[in-house]
Amino acid sequence: MRRCCWGWKGVAVLRVELDGEGHRTVHLVNDDETATACPTCGVFATRVKECVVTAPRDLCRGGEPVSLRWHKRRWVCRERQYPRGSFTERIGQVGARMRTTARLRRACGRAAVDGGRTVAQAARDHRVSWPVAMHELRAYAAEVLPA
Repeated sequence: MRRCCWGWKGVAVLRVELDGEGHRTVHLVNDDETATACPTCGVFATRVKECVVTAPRDLCRGGEPVSLRWHKRRWVCRERQYPRGSFTERIGQVGARMRTTARLRRACGRAAVDGGRTVAQAARDHRVSWPVAMHELRAYAAEVLPA
């Protein structure tokens, strides 16, 4: 296992696979111990409930789409005073219940605001839905444009 060249803090590359057509699938794992802290109470979990694999979409690399497979663990929170029973590891680039990376969403918003593309074009180019592209356009515009 090696450090991730993706620029994501707390993630390492487990392996890279090439299929018959030359498409890459990158398998990632967390290598940060803070990922085991419960987001509700902050107590570090010690028991794994299950392992799950998610496939968040990210930007293309070298003009080619890259498939990500994030192997993460679901932890059991044993704190009785909080109702959360379990939680999965998370990283800054992929928030809870997100199917796309933050940099993909930001690039989509940037393409619509700075790139002169319509929302539909930005959505198609970045492989996201129109509502996601519109949300990211608003978020990026609010960040860079004066009030």
